[in-house]
Amino acid sequence: MAMIKVPAGKCFIKHGTAVNALYMVIHGTVRQVSKLEEVQIGSGNIIGLMDCAEEEYIADYVAADDVTLYPFHYHVPEDFGKIFISQPKYAAAFLSVAIREADHMLGRNQRFQNSTEKYYSFALAMYQKYQELCRKYCIQEKSFRRIESLQPYVRTNMAPKWEADYFHELAELGNSGTMDFFQQKEDLLTGQIMQAARAMCKAVREIDHAKEYLQEHVNLYLDTNRMDLLQLYFDMAARAAASGADIEEIRQAIEPLLQFIKDNRLGDAGERDKRITEYQTYDFSNIKIKADAIYNFAGELIGEVPKPQAEDKLVQGTEDLLEQEYVETDGEEEEETEDCLVHILEYAGVAAEDVHKIRSKMHEYDAIPDNFDNDEKTRKLRKELTALFYATYKNVFKHAMKDADDLDPVIQMFLNFGFMDVGMVGEDTANELYDLTDKLFKCKSDHVYTMFEWLKSIYEGKNEPSRNEFDLDYNGYLAEQKRMGKLDAAGMERLKTDCWEKTKYEMNNMFVSTNRATYGKVSTFCPILSKHDMVQETEKMLVTAERIEEAIKKVREVDYSLFYREVIFSDPMHGVNAEPVQKEVFPDVILMPNVGMKAMMWQETAGVKRDTSARFVFPVMTIYSLQDMMIETCGRFRWEMCRKIQGMRWNDITEKSLTSEYCDYIQYYRKNRDLSTEAKEKIKNTLWKSKNNYREVFISDYIGWIKYEAGGSFRLNRVARDILFRYCPFAKKYRDALEANPMYQDMISRFKIFQERKLRHIDGFRTRYEKNGGEMNMELQENMNFYNM
Repeated sequence: MAMIKVPAGKCFIKHGTAVNALYMVIHGTVRQVSKLEEVQIGSGNIIGLMDCAEEEYIADYVAADDVTLYPFHYHVPEDFGKIFISQPKYAAAFLSVAIREADHMLGRNQRFQNSTEKYYSFALAMYQKYQELCRKYCIQEKSFRRIESLQPYVRTNMAPKWEADYFHELAELGNSGTMDFFQQKEDLLTGQIMQAARAMCKAVREIDHAKEYLQEHVNLYLDTNRMDLLQLYFDMAARAAASGADIEEIRQAIEPLLQFIKDNRLGDAGERDKRITEYQTYDFSNIKIKADAIYNFAGELIGEVPKPQAEDKLVQGTEDLLEQEYVETDGEEEEETEDCLVHILEYAGVAAEDVHKIRSKMHEYDAIPDNFDNDEKTRKLRKELTALFYATYKNVFKHAMKDADDLDPVIQMFLNFGFMDVGMVGEDTANELYDLTDKLFKCKSDHVYTMFEWLKSIYEGKNEPSRNEFDLDYNGYLAEQKRMGKLDAAGMERLKTDCWEKTKYEMNNMFVSTNRATYGKVSTFCPILSKHDMVQETEKMLVTAERIEEAIKKVREVDYSLFYREVIFSDPMHGVNAEPVQKEVFPDVILMPNVGMKAMMWQETAGVKRDTSARFVFPVMTIYSLQDMMIETCGRFRWEMCRKIQGMRWNDITEKSLTSEYCDYIQYYRKNRDLSTEAKEKIKNTLWKSKNNYREVFISDYIGWIKYEAGGSFRLNRVARDILFRYCPFAKKYRDALEANPMYQDMISRFKIFQERKLRHIDGFRTRYEKNGGEMNMELQENMNFYNM
């Protein structure tokens, strides 16, 4: 096979795609990026060895600089034998790389496991020491809910010690006689490589899991909101010093904590140095207060929601704060409940006199026995609160853009979950949501966004606003405003580049519409999170990027061509003007701040070009099957993507396509002799349930196609099956399993002929292209791989 050139910065393999080739790095460096891990792969190494054990790439591969790769065709382990027979010189290289990388990955895994144990045990030890010192100095102990709920790390896929030792010893042996032993037989060689690949896969997944644990709990030691062990000790030292006690023992206890934070480089470097310097330069000898009072140095119970502007006081540690006597009262819980709402509204810039009115409205709504009532009074109140929520969201978001990397948990709860008031959800749920803000990174990936992150990407110009309900994009909307005389030409040009106006357009259209639609109960929708929505623990309902990607992966395992688009490859310098190739484009998934039951396919492409991402919309929390929601959304995408490609002729049977053939099949099903009476009756019932919407009939069949037909449980009639197989073919694994079935034999036979014809054309094109001086790139390689699936 020919060498492949990959330009710097290009992601040429996406995680989750089927392994269809291995690549030896001839020149340059490749970044292997998994969920929370990044490894540099230099020349001489082989990309895909680790991934072949899982039959899909478990990481993204990005060219760190201009890279030259040598590809090897690979689909199943037996292909190793074909590689080594055709090119024996690579056998030793494959084995050596596999063993060396397995040893390296297993060693890294062990170091991360040790780190998780150290994080857990050291945090507990420091908290126990804090409790002891509080008792010794007669200081009131502060509540620290985060550490009280801390759980030890649970290993999910840990390699046994003997396996790590085994690969370490093999790596030490190098190319000695033991290596010669494995190379005697192809089966021995393949078996050893696959064993190394499985060990590497387990290690990478365990490293990601360990890093996730460490990332979740780093704020125990150093938190941007100062609800951490360091502040706990700082507070204790200040209160002990204020009472006139010698705090040398406390100082000695803090030193290991400071050293741990520095050694492990916890948190942001600037924040870390600032906090440590703050403690080390603080003058504890000049604190003068009444000796018979109990004082709250931090201004808040650590672990609770901070009051507005409390951070400034925490930073300064001023004496006026020490002079505030901390007294627990019966109204404390109510006051804390009020604080969240007040904090959000003040952050949004709501006038003080309006805060009380808003609180009254929310309490009035919360007092309704059944929030799903639809009487006139409840509808009016719900409408007022909905308008309030979106107005507040807009102002909070605009303010948040000034300090987007340092948002306090309450603001994050509002922006990502729709939370506004503790009383509306209950104290336990509010605490769960508060803890969940530490895990929001789980809801983000290259193609998965929380609503806040999505709006932020538009504000920063990384994405364009979505189309509105009238199918107008942002520029189309501005043109319409100009046509109606509401904008002049200069104003239109100015707004085209105004990021805030773009963000407002997204909020006023896509956000408002999809937030209501994904909730599911449109007539009783209120965007403010309520206890009536919280039917399970929040973490169980949370829709993470991993869950989204797993749901997409399961659909793609069956419908492999789902996200492939035909685009044009052009290289006139080497004799290619226009060659159609297949390109896979993954959708962007946006998580609405609600507890919902529906998902939506909002638009099939991000713009006019076909090779831009679709936009799927899901609730950020749900109790319903995410997999079922994803299958339905993918079916909707299939239909709408075909309509976009076909344009005005999407239902014209003379132009063969998925939509035109399906419309023809449904429109004339009564006259179709290939359908039995029973099948016709079933179509009639489905049409009635779908309110005569042909798209909904297709989606119903698509769900059956993915969930049942692929597994050999036949639910579709022969006409629908034939259309779906031609336009949404099963992946090779499922085709092979169904090939012996009489219902699929002819269809699979025709499909094989089609694939062979395409591969012959690709082979001829490649020969001509290389003869003219062209070089194979990942775009052409991906096209070839597509027709081998």
